[in-house]
Amino acid sequence: MAQQRAGMLTRQAVSEVLSPAACAVGQGRLHWSVVKPRCFLGLLVVKTEVVGCEVSELRIYLREKVASEPRLQYMVGSDRQNRVAIRRLDVNDDHRKWVNTTHKHALDASSGLEEAYLPSDIPHVPLGATVAPGTYQRLFEAFAAECFVTLPPDYWTDPQGGVGIWTSSV
Repeated sequence: MAQQRAGMLTRQAVSEVLSPAACAVGQGRLHWSVVKPRCFLGLLVVKTEVVGCEVSELRIYLREKVASEPRLQYMVGSDRQNRVAIRRLDVNDDHRKWVNTTHKHALDASSGLEEAYLPSDIPHVPLGATVAPGTYQRLFEAFAAECFVTLPPDYWTDPQGGVGIWTSSV
């Protein structure tokens, strides 16, 4: 189990953010940055009506060397320095007893611990050096749906320079 800072968010705030009552809506378009050579981070700002979590973000992290193993996070909190991942998705990644297995992590706000579990709502991604076009967007949308985040039309953009991480649409 991963450990995050306990007490950053209350159990009630986490519960509210992960419900339709949060009225969570993505803002604008996905913004990409290069965080290391051949590693891309996509961020979408999310606004909610939950006190202390008014501005949060959905993240997707892509590594060209392991294209079929993206990682996604729903980061929530009052400001960038105090945000915590209340949901994480690791595609085709290892986790203790699971090898090359897609799994999610859910935050227990009171302890700061994350429980890992196997999801049934995430599109399958074959393990390999490349992925089919549209795969990352489908993953992002499935993850956002679990987090009750409404995505705006035309929010998706591909990372600049990341053309080698998915196969061409021949």
